[in-house]
Amino acid sequence: MTLRDPKMDLLKEGLALRKARKTRCTIEGCNKFLTAYQGPGSDTLCREHQKNLSEYGGMATTKKSYSQSRETHCSSCGYTPYSDEMIQSVEDPKMRNQIIRYVLHVDHIDGNHENNAPENLQTLCSRCHSIKTVINGDTLSPSNQFTVG
Repeated sequence: MTLRDPKMDLLKEGLALRKARKTRCTIEGCNKFLTAYQGPGSDTLCREHQKNLSEYGGMATTKKSYSQSRETHCSSCGYTPYSDEMIQSVEDPKMRNQIIRYVLHVDHIDGNHENNAPENLQTLCSRCHSIKTVINGDTLSPSNQFTVG
């Protein structure tokens, strides 16, 4: 398995290209137009955000737009999975990329999973994220509670 090479993406044509030139990227704070290239995320993302998708080797997924904010290291302890020998020993680039995404989480600083403002997002390793979540009681935030009845 290999990652998708953005140089191999085909240009959109006709209506799809005209729509891309009029429609803005859906990532909060991004004001660029949609990508002119076909491929994953082409209906909602600009080229920069499209190339940051996991299919291209990036750290983001189309299901969670806030994953575009995922950095390459933990902002709390500094852990960098790219220099972790165990992770780098995985030969399959897709699997290695998946492991890194599982190890580095995008944390909502205020605990509200509906607040995807860039200033409310930070990258934490799974260890730091778990500790922060328990200490801050993030699991008790309104967006994570359910109501009965």
